[in-house]
Amino acid sequence: MENLKGLNKVISNIQNGPQSLRFSKLDAKSLQIVCFSDASLANMEPNKTNSGEGYLTFLSDETGKCALINWRSKKIKRVVHSTIASECLSLVDAIGDACYVRNIVEEILYKNPRKKDIPIHMYTDSKQLFRAISSTHMVNEKLLRLNIAEVKQIVNDENENLSVYWIPTKMMLSDCLTKLGASSEKLANVMEQGRLELEEIYQNRACLND
Repeated sequence: MENLKGLNKVISNIQNGPQSLRFSKLDAKSLQIVCFSDASLANMEPNKTNSGEGYLTFLSDETGKCALINWRSKKIKRVVHSTIASECLSLVDAIGDACYVRNIVEEILYKNPRKKDIPIHMYTDSKQLFRAISSTHMVNEKLLRLNIAEVKQIVNDENENLSVYWIPTKMMLSDCLTKLGASSEKLANVMEQGRLELEEIYQNRACLND
């Protein structure tokens, strides 16, 4: 019965979801990679010991016009014991994806995949992770220290042209990729309109370098 209810909900979401996807023409002079990373803790079936991650990678311009280039919603490879660990592993994977997308775009536009002129803006809604990345204090989980150090190294390297921001959960577009029942309305609107609400994001975000 529970499976049937779940199936009916999926069908309803599909029927009421976006009827079209818009890929807007972007301003090539102000391109940026915008990536939303989110995770959940120990909520994956069948035994709910595994955690999930999800991220969305957009190519956008300064006006907010955007195109969704890649996305993932999957089980985190290793069992984690805290939310910060799941959020961090998701962010590491999302950074790798965003950097790969930038390489491809810059190879097409500039014939140089290592140019790194297009900035990457990473977004997480985990305050705990955000503080850990910006702090000089190490986290308690030893396995997690290496992942956080990896993110710190990339963020602190000016040549990488990559920033990590915190935003409120209500603005996290990939929330619906990691949690059952989370609203996908904001993501659906972005997909239909082909535009990110960058002004709202800028007003509510906090940067590691602020």
